[in-house]
Amino acid sequence: MMRARSLSPLWIPLLTLGAGCSLINSFDEVKPLAAPVGSSGAAGAAGAAAGSAGTGGSESGSGGGGSSAGSAGSGASTAGSGGATAGSGGATAGSGGATAGSGGATAGAGGGPLTGAAVMSGLVPGTPDQRILTVLDMSTGAETTREQLVVSGIVHDPFSDTFFVFESSTEPDPAPGDAVTLRARKLDMSTGKWLPDLGSVSVPANVRGSAVALHDRVAFLTYPGGAGTKRGVVIVDTKDPAAMKVLPDTGMTLGAAETTAVIASPDATSTGGILGLAGITACNVTMKSCEASIQPVSVTDSGVTFLARKSIGTYEYTVGASMAFGAGNDQFIAAFPPASPAKGYVQRYTTTSLSKAGAPTPFDASGPALKALAYDACDDISFVSELTDQAIFVVPTDPAKPPALQSLGKPGQRVAFDHATRTVIVPYSLASQHFIRAFKLDPTKPAKPLTERIADWKPPTDFEPDQTAVRNANPLCP
Repeated sequence: MMRARSLSPLWIPLLTLGAGCSLINSFDEVKPLAAPVGSSGAAGAAGAAAGSAGTGGSESGSGGGGSSAGSAGSGASTAGSGGATAGSGGATAGSGGATAGSGGATAGAGGGPLTGAAVMSGLVPGTPDQRILTVLDMSTGAETTREQLVVSGIVHDPFSDTFFVFESSTEPDPAPGDAVTLRARKLDMSTGKWLPDLGSVSVPANVRGSAVALHDRVAFLTYPGGAGTKRGVVIVDTKDPAAMKVLPDTGMTLGAAETTAVIASPDATSTGGILGLAGITACNVTMKSCEASIQPVSVTDSGVTFLARKSIGTYEYTVGASMAFGAGNDQFIAAFPPASPAKGYVQRYTTTSLSKAGAPTPFDASGPALKALAYDACDDISFVSELTDQAIFVVPTDPAKPPALQSLGKPGQRVAFDHATRTVIVPYSLASQHFIRAFKLDPTKPAKPLTERIADWKPPTDFEPDQTAVRNANPLCP
């Protein structure tokens, strides 16, 4: 299958370990909003101590043009078995429910069409009941529309140029059994407003931040049988947004620790693509080593096939250590934390056999808490955030091009990339502090490839960002 230079990214939180070998089961940050969400539920080997939650805000959903996934923390897992109860729901055509595109600022700097767009969920500071969905003009950072909506996931399909928004009936981190509606939407890029919803469908409660988009398919994790320590995989046929349907149960149940990140490599010409279920297979406390693995899942018009899970390497077992995962240009990408005296590094893998694709690319992280990974499909660059270094690492795949560090002055939580404006987006939310920063990428300046956009970047200040999906429509590159 041919793959596109465009992927559906997602954000995943830092997962840390405590005294034992345990894992925090959350695809989102520990305290992204006024009320903590997704910060409980330690999984792992029997008797493992509960891990301490990492610092930071949430992710959410789609980031840059490559799949942007979050971290897999150290922890031992026991893979579950049996059939996942994916549930089903009949498609409901039309909008229904939330009112799209109400309110908001004028699109563009002077009311003109948008070059790029980022869709974000979050809340109004100090008002935990006012959960909102907003759209930002990537040329200016200005808000083009805002509505009240409880969002548990956002993804963008680059082939149909459609956003898929998970609307929760309860909280942004729905519990097993909670009602969730998947809505299909398009942006009017001439105004920055939402067009009427294309359709909607009831879906099982999604694990927050686990959704990704393939070609005419949306995939996410759920809680099979209502078990918080297990994960099931749900696939939704989105080819006709007015008649979306949840496909039959995939028949796979996974341990929560071995599936802490979902990454996606969409097929460029046909339905579906390859999913990657990434996580930690096991940790050996005595040897101070954790093994990471990925299970590829082939999604086609004919069905879903779970391929063999394979180890992709190990990293040093230490407090707070975690990996970040992503995808781009028909490859899966993993960022490994440093292990003194060795540097951190980015390694690429083929999507089905998981063979190493090229040599590892080192970068000078000193902290082990890798948080998220976004990808520029045009210049072949990975962007890796790290908490304790308070930085974004710019890691070109070409070994002749040196990696670079962009200091943030705050823990590096989330990162996304907008191909249209060549902008790295850094949302941040912790306690009373929240912002959305933007950095222009210029790969011709390898020593300092990122320059912060200040004069031309004016995002809303009355907004605590949570989940993010960037509009990266095909074709991504000139």
